[in-house]
Amino acid sequence: MKILIAEVWATAFYVGLVPKAPGTAGSLVGVLLAFLLQQYLYFTGWHLAALAAVLLLPSVWAATVLIGATGQKDPQVIVMDEVLGQLIVFAALGWNETSPLAY
Repeated sequence: MKILIAEVWATAFYVGLVPKAPGTAGSLVGVLLAFLLQQYLYFTGWHLAALAAVLLLPSVWAATVLIGATGQKDPQVIVMDEVLGQLIVFAALGWNETSPLAY
């Protein structure tokens, strides 16, 4: 059960299992997540940064468990780091309703 939860989380709900360019797919999930949170839940850059910080520990745990289960040094299926990276980028941008990127 622990490995299943880690797999679901580390692969960003199985997005990391996309056969071609799983890292790019994970980044797209992060961009979409940031967009949706900012457009519909009015998240600010600070909210996104706090969310990324809160999700960091479970992501490290899941990646560690999945690395141990697969025996690979850096499995390509782990894409939660790309998702969190995009949240951090959009937090730094301060993208909100007054930003030209919001339109």
